[in-house]
Amino acid sequence: LRDIYDAVVLAIGAPNDRALDIPGADKTGVFGAAAFVGWYNGHPDFCGLNPDLDVTAASVIGAGNVAIDVARLLSRSDKGLAATDMPDYAEKAIGQSPITDVYLFARRGPVEAKFTNVELREMGHLENTRAVVDPADLPDGVTGEWSDRDRRLREKNLATLKDLAVAPAADKQKSVHFVFYAKPVEILGSERVEGVRLEKTVIRN
Repeated sequence: LRDIYDAVVLAIGAPNDRALDIPGADKTGVFGAAAFVGWYNGHPDFCGLNPDLDVTAASVIGAGNVAIDVARLLSRSDKGLAATDMPDYAEKAIGQSPITDVYLFARRGPVEAKFTNVELREMGHLENTRAVVDPADLPDGVTGEWSDRDRRLREKNLATLKDLAVAPAADKQKSVHFVFYAKPVEILGSERVEGVRLEKTVIRN
């Protein structure tokens, strides 16, 4: 590479998680996305993470592609998991988990969400999982100062979310709940996570 280029840049993203700066973030059962994704991708630094997935509900904080990837993976069917190349230990742990509900908490609204439309649309095509979106959270259109490109992307996401909100309630065993305008302010429980306290947010342009 050095022989044919003037410069070589390796862009790998942030290697470490940013700590969740709220009370209770140090409880057992709270994991950063980099660690959790590293675990199910077989990264040698995180193979020993061993998250306890013997729960019926999981919370994912964020509204980007990583958050939606985690939510989708936790709600995949056995067939969907088998189609991945994740290590056996992660496939077994997720496949045997009794999780039926995954809550994706976004501090801001659907217009400000960072996931790409390809990732978002896939949530409507999962074999055993339905996407749950509250129509009341969805504005009529995209407002605010955006570049033409960003406006188009947000309009596509908003249209997809509106489709998900009115989709027939399919007979599926799992649900991913999109919860917008929800800021986590405390992780509840004694030593382990038992719940999340949320604060309603408002977007002011």
